[in-house]
Amino acid sequence: MEKRQKKHRRFLCCCSTSRDPSPSPPARPSGSTTVVDPAVGKTPSLPISPNPPPPDPPLNGAKGVLVVVDGQKNTPKPNPALKLAIENHIKGLSPSEQEAFRKGASKDDLLARAADLDAQHKESSSFRHHTEKITRVLKFFDQFMAGVTIAIQANPDISSIVVGGVRLVLDIAMRFSEYFDRLTDMISRLTDYLQALEIRGRSEDVRIINATAATYGELLKFCQKANSVFLSDAGGRKSTINIFFNQLWQPFQAVFGEIDSNIQHHLKVVEITANAIQLDWLQNREKSEDKSNFLAWLSGAGVDFDKRHHDIFSKKHPGTADWFLNGKQFKSWVDSPKSSLLWCYGKVGAGKSVLASNVVEHFFGKHLFDETVGVSYIYYHYGDASLQDLSLVVAGTLLPICRKLDEIPDWLNKYKNDGFSPSSVCRTEMFCKVIAQKLDQIILIVDALDECPKKERCQFIRFLDAVLKIPKTKILVTSRKEDNILHSFNDFNNVEVTKIEIQADDIRGDVKTFVAENVRLLRKGSYGKKLHIGDDSLEGVIIHSLTNKFDGMFLWVYLQLEHLCRVSEARQDWRIREELDRLPSGLDETYMRIVHDICSQLEYEKHIALNALMWVLHAKRPLSKKELRYAVTLSSDPDTDQENLNLVDFDFLLGSCKNLVVYEGGFIQLVHYSAKKFMTCTNFGGMKLQLSAIQAAHIANERLVSSCLSCLRHLLRVGLLTSRKEYKELLEFLDDHPCVLYAAWYFDAHIYDYLHGNASITERCLDGIKAVIENSEILTVLRLRLVQPPYPSLQTWRAIKVSVKRMDPKKVIYSTSLIQVQHIREKYASGEPPADALHLVAANGDQDTAIRLIGDGYDINKLNEDGACALYYPCESGHLPMVSLLIERGANVNVACGFYGSPLQAASARGHEAIVRMLLDNGACNDIRSKTGPYHTALDASIQQQNRKIAHLLIDHEIDINARCGRHGTALQVAVAEADHGLVNLLLGKGADVNANVGMFGTPLKIASARADKEMVKLLLDKGANISQGNALQAAAGSSGGTAEVMEVVKLLIEKGAEVNAREGKSDPALAVAASNGRISIVGLLLDKGADIHQEEVLKCAANTSRAMIELLLEKGAGVNAKGESTLEEALSTAVFYHNTNIVKLLLDKGADIHALSDSVLERLISAGNRALVELLVNRGANVNEHGGILGPPLFVASMFDRYDIAEFLLDNGADVNYQKDGGESALEEAFIRGHHLMVGLLLKKGALDIRGRLVRKYLYQDRSMYSR
Repeated sequence: MEKRQKKHRRFLCCCSTSRDPSPSPPARPSGSTTVVDPAVGKTPSLPISPNPPPPDPPLNGAKGVLVVVDGQKNTPKPNPALKLAIENHIKGLSPSEQEAFRKGASKDDLLARAADLDAQHKESSSFRHHTEKITRVLKFFDQFMAGVTIAIQANPDISSIVVGGVRLVLDIAMRFSEYFDRLTDMISRLTDYLQALEIRGRSEDVRIINATAATYGELLKFCQKANSVFLSDAGGRKSTINIFFNQLWQPFQAVFGEIDSNIQHHLKVVEITANAIQLDWLQNREKSEDKSNFLAWLSGAGVDFDKRHHDIFSKKHPGTADWFLNGKQFKSWVDSPKSSLLWCYGKVGAGKSVLASNVVEHFFGKHLFDETVGVSYIYYHYGDASLQDLSLVVAGTLLPICRKLDEIPDWLNKYKNDGFSPSSVCRTEMFCKVIAQKLDQIILIVDALDECPKKERCQFIRFLDAVLKIPKTKILVTSRKEDNILHSFNDFNNVEVTKIEIQADDIRGDVKTFVAENVRLLRKGSYGKKLHIGDDSLEGVIIHSLTNKFDGMFLWVYLQLEHLCRVSEARQDWRIREELDRLPSGLDETYMRIVHDICSQLEYEKHIALNALMWVLHAKRPLSKKELRYAVTLSSDPDTDQENLNLVDFDFLLGSCKNLVVYEGGFIQLVHYSAKKFMTCTNFGGMKLQLSAIQAAHIANERLVSSCLSCLRHLLRVGLLTSRKEYKELLEFLDDHPCVLYAAWYFDAHIYDYLHGNASITERCLDGIKAVIENSEILTVLRLRLVQPPYPSLQTWRAIKVSVKRMDPKKVIYSTSLIQVQHIREKYASGEPPADALHLVAANGDQDTAIRLIGDGYDINKLNEDGACALYYPCESGHLPMVSLLIERGANVNVACGFYGSPLQAASARGHEAIVRMLLDNGACNDIRSKTGPYHTALDASIQQQNRKIAHLLIDHEIDINARCGRHGTALQVAVAEADHGLVNLLLGKGADVNANVGMFGTPLKIASARADKEMVKLLLDKGANISQGNALQAAAGSSGGTAEVMEVVKLLIEKGAEVNAREGKSDPALAVAASNGRISIVGLLLDKGADIHQEEVLKCAANTSRAMIELLLEKGAGVNAKGESTLEEALSTAVFYHNTNIVKLLLDKGADIHALSDSVLERLISAGNRALVELLVNRGANVNEHGGILGPPLFVASMFDRYDIAEFLLDNGADVNYQKDGGESALEEAFIRGHHLMVGLLLKKGALDIRGRLVRKYLYQDRSMYSR
């Protein structure tokens, strides 16, 4: 009995987790491990699984697992459902029941009693069954109570009540042995529910908690009811068996059936609830993904107002700009129920942008959780050319609005899914539609409207007027006070327009805060600058002086602080006091002081500063840091060796400009747009300042011309750029010489500006022009005009490769703006224009010369020597005015010519939407193309170049969308190959043939299957694709995609009815394709779906994959065809051909006939030097003297290719060393005449006849005979 009792105890300890405290671990420092119960702390994540995770394996018999979690105890996650059920259950127990449960027997007592009963009934074969049930029930209950203990660990008394309930039931039930089986059967049945409840009970969703708690409640109710069956109200034992059965047990059985039924009902409720929650979670995740994709699509084309907002708001000091929010006019504007506009205007540099950013943050905070109010913002900047496009501005404005929406409206998301560009939805009416449908109010903040170009400003103000028609709209605009803005706002109808002028007194407190904070930081050396002050009282003087004299301009304060930092470098406070006494008034005087500071520098510093200002003011586009460093260094000495330029330090360059220029957004620009007006309009001559190079455009441009020509004179010789290597070398050269590309693009424009107004040309300039125009590298200069950062290498290289191959000086003049310069035109382009003059000026966009040439009778449709018309070139380069001019003058829009094939294809490939629209409106055909063009149609060009908007434009013009569109076939086939789901949807909606099969790669379904694109396959099938056409299943089986993706597509095709054994023509079946591709999992799937293992190709196709693949196929019955004939030999031949030794050995082991191999098999292996495979075949019976190949027996081949080790093996295995071919040649002769001396020695050693003397005479005679002839 004692032995049996120990056995039960060990069993229970192994099956359950003890609740006894574990021995304390050794003391550890902070961060030590902590013992935790392995049965807890496992929380499933969505999606919910009906099965719990497997338990962790035991660690050396330990009761717990050591876990290190940053030195903290890994607290197990509670079961809130069980906790709720217990709290409710305890409330329903009577005091006597609670007391009885507290006194319930321990687990050890129950085991001891079971052992006693076992001893008493040791002759009975049935009691072991009872003991096992006790063990199982206790095991179940320990697992159950592990969760109970966690759920109610804060109240051990409650825990004892619940634990005691079930133990008391078992204790008494053992005394009623007649009912014990049934009772334990009931408990065992209930245990089956606990694992699922454990997972569900740990959910944090209140819906699952409530449903699971109801199920737990029924389990606890069982304990209560079972106890009431065996105990009287007084706690005594019930009376006789008869009475017990009739009065108590039968009703209890009925109650148990009800409890069991209730539990099953509750479990179904739990499962349904969990599934509903999971579905809801999946739907929300899908919506979230759709929203993220839409926002990424929208932000890809819009303006980055977010970064601009962050940069501006980061300049705000705490407490500043709040005066505006607290003002009566602002509050009145906000509280007005009508749509209204608030215009805040002020001086240059008054801090309007920071004020606007503070308003944005105010509304963000106020309406952060209000889904009915949208807040957006626009920051104009004079240096940002992208802000000239209203659609981009609207895209940037729509972005914060869409972020606020729970989900993107279907009608709006459809534009993205159908492949439209963001500009197609970023229109005024679309913006207003989104606001009207999804929001109760829109708040829009527009900063620096005065920096919006006047041409585009009217269009933008019309946009504001349209938005204000939406009820309760609030728009804040900041700008300088300009008449056209004032008049535009006054013309708004039925809109409240409030005007606030920023006065100096309004922002005086902000300025004082700004100055005080900056002085404090500058004294600490923040921002990389330091304000050196010896007397602390001077700090207050600085704050007082700047605050009193700032005249409403933060920019003025900023520039004074920068100046004081430079003055303080002398470490003499009196100098700072002197500067404070003579502070300039306003920005113009401040700029003048900066100019004086620049001119008073050391000569080299002044020279660098003036060169930098010259480039910043007169360059045709903003310059990058690399470009400006290179340009300034070169303009300091244009004749220097450019390969060894010692570039000026960038920080030194900026410092020399005394804060007049700044580096922002990757480009160099003036500190403020007001600085440009000052620098170009102020009369410095009367002040005896040498700034003519900055102010006089012709002088500045002369110097820029000199620098540009210097760059172009030292061009790297890169040839005709007909190879990618040459193009790569060119790009590397451009990276090392960053000003060369700028010079190629704009040298002629600077020459034109220099000589415009009849300025005289210098001899130096003439010499430079001559050196470039007459240089053999001028062709490269013109080709560089096709290159634009970031250097789209492949497309640009192709365009360059087919561009003009020859260029004389006259053509150079006509190809550039130099044709407009009389002196140069007379010198280099006098007489008759070149034959392709119109083509050259059209490519350059020179409308005046084009008009003159056309007026002189030039044939507008004439083809040049490259077979291109004049219209083609501006269509390729994107010069819309020139395209318009040529069409107006009668240019034919349907000429097959040029690299891209036609004007329409050129514009489509290069993404020039407006030109495509103009060509289509004037009758351009989609399918006009030259024979050498890379595209079949304009639609083909737009799809392959991923210009979706143009593709939509072409489709909307009702072109034939089923026309051949490239090597893939129709436009639909091309779009599928490009994985363009939106365009595929559009094409199918427009009637594209879903089963088109006119290209090289099969039907759209086959193409999608080969790409393992499940979503595309599903889309095509839903749209009616014929699954039986085009070998789609074979294409999927042979896909190079990931195994998981391929598996999904194969499954989908089979589910949709693909025949696993189908084939078209001579194509291999899907099983053979999957086998040849090494896809073991796909092969297994196909076999499970009924693929015929006896198809002859299967084993052969797999013979170059892996041993595992061959083993699988052989195991499934491969090796014989449908006629019962062996296919091992074909597979063996393939394996030998691919030198796959492992598979060759396997096939031979499986009975493949080695004699079925071709006679030349050894010949090929020996010539390749594969000794291992030669040895394998010979050892398996291959004939070493077989003469079946063209080279001779194996030994001959080894001698010929000097395979010493193979020859030695062949000789050791019976090769005839003296075998002679029909002409008498022997292996020795083959080795001797090729100079394989070691091979000759081996053959002689193995018994070859020594015929070397005869061979010498033979070949000497042949040589003499040849010489005599």
